[in-house]
Amino acid sequence: MSALPVLKIFLSSPGDVAEERALAEIVFRRLADEVSDVVRLSVVIWEHEPLFAHTGFQRQIERPSQCDLVVCILWSRLGTRLPSDYAPQPDVPAPTGTEFEVQDALESYRRRGKPDLIIYRKIPPPQVELGSADFAERSEQYERLADFCRRTFYDAQGAAVVAYNTFADGHEFERRLSEHVRRWIDRQIDSPKLGGVVPLWRGQSPFRGLQAFEAEHQAIFFGRSEAISDLVRRLREAEVAAASGVVARILLVQGMSGTGKSSLFKAGLLPLLALRPVEGIAAWSVVALRPSESDAAMPELGPLWRPRRAPL
Repeated sequence: MSALPVLKIFLSSPGDVAEERALAEIVFRRLADEVSDVVRLSVVIWEHEPLFAHTGFQRQIERPSQCDLVVCILWSRLGTRLPSDYAPQPDVPAPTGTEFEVQDALESYRRRGKPDLIIYRKIPPPQVELGSADFAERSEQYERLADFCRRTFYDAQGAAVVAYNTFADGHEFERRLSEHVRRWIDRQIDSPKLGGVVPLWRGQSPFRGLQAFEAEHQAIFFGRSEAISDLVRRLREAEVAAASGVVARILLVQGMSGTGKSSLFKAGLLPLLALRPVEGIAAWSVVALRPSESDAAMPELGPLWRPRRAPL
């Protein structure tokens, strides 16, 4: 039996799109499961690579030009500049990691027809407090990103020479990415039958009846991405408020019995939180409890979610 062909996907972005990076990882896992009988997907995500101290970050990450598809996500930053030896000329500043990865992918495609590059740009402006300590730095990053997009996406006459996709929130990004990458995979393996393939489920029956979906059912939990995106947005806003001295004590989701509240949390939100979609939060402590009419049965517990912030 011959080995399955491998398609390599590179995920590129600065650190301001943590939610979208987490969603992209979920999408890639789901698609890899869908096509696992035909092709193997290998995804390059720098957070999962063993990064050693003998050299810098970029030199230890596989170059986009060595992959088949590059997915780039942009919003408000370009990221940190690379060492000076990455500069195209002695009198020109070195690019950031994101700039380098986009240019590496574009130049490689012009030379040899791969990798394909899909760019997603988040449209809503970032929320920045005028009095915040990093206001000047974030404003400069935003201007640098706008300049990079003008230089890369348009020619001197203002005509678009590089296509890109826009999105407003995580829900729209997940939907578009799933559709685009699925169609790209279909074209690569030239198999029209894969256009409507459903995820392969190797566990027990996926029909849960009145039971809630758990984290293990994430691959077959569909249709609630907009609600999940809204929950992540509210958690992010609570984190911003907490950083400003305002403490948000609870995020309440209510609805009639059987509407899927438990499944939304267990199979939707919690597995996503494990991938760190809120910038600055290293991990989440989760406590699940069932209220009782007996006061003695109710333990004294803190918040259902308690974030542990990433070290500076």
